[in-house]
Amino acid sequence: ILDHFYGAHLLGVTATPMRLDGCGLGNWFDEMVLGPSVSSLIEMKYLAPVRCYTIPKKLDWKEIRKSGGDFVASAAADLLEEGEFNGDAVKEYIKHCPGKPAIVFCCTIAHSELVAQLFCDAGFRAAHLSANTDPVQRRQLISDLGNGNLDVLTNCMVVSEGTDIPVVTSAILLRPTTSTALYLQQ
Repeated sequence: ILDHFYGAHLLGVTATPMRLDGCGLGNWFDEMVLGPSVSSLIEMKYLAPVRCYTIPKKLDWKEIRKSGGDFVASAAADLLEEGEFNGDAVKEYIKHCPGKPAIVFCCTIAHSELVAQLFCDAGFRAAHLSANTDPVQRRQLISDLGNGNLDVLTNCMVVSEGTDIPVVTSAILLRPTTSTALYLQQ
């Protein structure tokens, strides 16, 4: 496309100008204008302050295979299940924010479905969405989380970028990553 529109001006806009492979964006852009940092946005009250909790178990990062610089999603999902991290995430949700609107970031579609079921089994209104979810149903699930008809929405790489559901108070990261950009997006 860029070759076809050779003379066109190109403007790239991103909140996370970083790549997992460590390569810059200089091949595509001549200048970079930096916006405010996450901490500045929190200070200016555009973003909510963050309070982090962790599952009191250790994950052996060496056990997770990598591809393209990041963890292989299926291998990460398997390790989380073997170590019972998924159930622990439900316990931590109950401990810190039961019934508060939460988004759970999962490794694979099957992992997302499993985690949604674990939350349902614990008595919460939970649902899963993925790229395979019908667009109308996807909008409804996001709306249901926003209007209080759902407590928890699990997903696999759908709600990671540019989603704004102001009532959500919790993000549960069950998708290990070495990517700073993905981490910040989640």
